[in-house]
Amino acid sequence: MRSRLIIVKETDSTNLALRREHRDLPDGTLYCALNQTAGRGRLNRRWVTPPNSALCCSMLFKSVAEPYHAGAIIALAALEVINDCLGNEKAFFKWPNDIYINSDKLAGILSEGVIENGRFAAVISGVGININQDADTLAQLDNRATSIYCQCGHPYDLETLYSKLFSAASGIYKQYFAAPDEIISRWKEANRLRGRLLEAVRPDGSVLRGIFRDIAPDGAMLMEYDNTLHRFDCGDIKITPSFEE
Repeated sequence: MRSRLIIVKETDSTNLALRREHRDLPDGTLYCALNQTAGRGRLNRRWVTPPNSALCCSMLFKSVAEPYHAGAIIALAALEVINDCLGNEKAFFKWPNDIYINSDKLAGILSEGVIENGRFAAVISGVGININQDADTLAQLDNRATSIYCQCGHPYDLETLYSKLFSAASGIYKQYFAAPDEIISRWKEANRLRGRLLEAVRPDGSVLRGIFRDIAPDGAMLMEYDNTLHRFDCGDIKITPSFEE
């Protein structure tokens, strides 16, 4: 695999940049920005970060068996870099696309398919990780959030972390070719909320309360409520402030 690391000073969105350039870039390219001016989260939510405060990057996947596997690969790489900074394994995945420490969000992942001639040509998986924001900056957000700086007490060089993320993601992607089930199993195990009673908020605003039992082969959450197992394909999982790992 002929992967490539690209770091630019500024772009609108790393997902959009990769979408524009994906035909000319090799499988496994990681496209990174020191400043992202039009970042997006899931459900087209705007994601704003000051320059040099967060890792804003996207990886190009042209050879995954299932589209959601791309998000699992970049998520595992992000978790590896985060836990290396923390010096422990406090961070965990919150289905479907977030990384948390206790009840505070640290990172988010957005995967989007590139369709050409009616088929998947590639999957672009973006990841944003809060790195150098202080507590006052994070307090202005609508939802509880934390950063590596808040956890560790000192700032980090983004380009150094991009290199570490590229190395981790490239290695996991290579492992995926040899043993895809093993990589997805690792991703499932890092979803530590399995077996817990949670609230799931659907896109229409309705709330379901049940036990997160498992993740289906296509990436959907399987939640048990009313003594029945139900699929939950999209929406938000709520973690209360009292949640502690």
